[in-house]
Amino acid sequence: MNLVRPPTGKFFSFVAKNKRALSDYFDAVYQMSRMMANVTINDVTVKVPITYTGRQAEFNIDLGTITSGISSIEHPFKISASDTAGSVSVLYGTVMDALPTNVGSDIALSNGTETLYIDVEIDIYGVFVDATLSHATTGQPADSDYHAYITIGTVVVSGGVVGTISQAATHSLRLAVCGRVVSAGPTLDTAGTYDFRGF
Repeated sequence: MNLVRPPTGKFFSFVAKNKRALSDYFDAVYQMSRMMANVTINDVTVKVPITYTGRQAEFNIDLGTITSGISSIEHPFKISASDTAGSVSVLYGTVMDALPTNVGSDIALSNGTETLYIDVEIDIYGVFVDATLSHATTGQPADSDYHAYITIGTVVVSGGVVGTISQAATHSLRLAVCGRVVSAGPTLDTAGTYDFRGF
């Protein structure tokens, strides 16, 4: 029977004596190689990998194209300046699975601060009928018996040039009508309240 002698020498002796510590070290390195960091830029948080450099307490966060491309993140109802002076366009988004009128078209704005909002029409029972993207310099209208409104953002226009765009809605929307009372006839007794939810 041939027996294989264990390796000898300083290195193998060191490994034998420090097997547990080395195991913990390599496990830590492996875990570090899988670490992710939450990086927030312009109110947008993304996960990016962290690379362990092999030096104690030294890590690199690989942002790649995140910093240069953060402004290109797309989301429903994103407001962007269009090629037409003083105009914006609004990216595809839905309300109750329907595309509001004017979404995707150039919208000419007046000088000053314009509010862009969705006007949702409902019937006497509070059931969705239609949605339209509208705008006004006087702000979003107040809800009424048959219309619910939600602001998607504001745009500042000066001298026919689109300036600051402040985004408010970043999701497609669903509308819940709460506390609506309809009596025989039918007659609307109480309009109730409207609650928009993003999804």
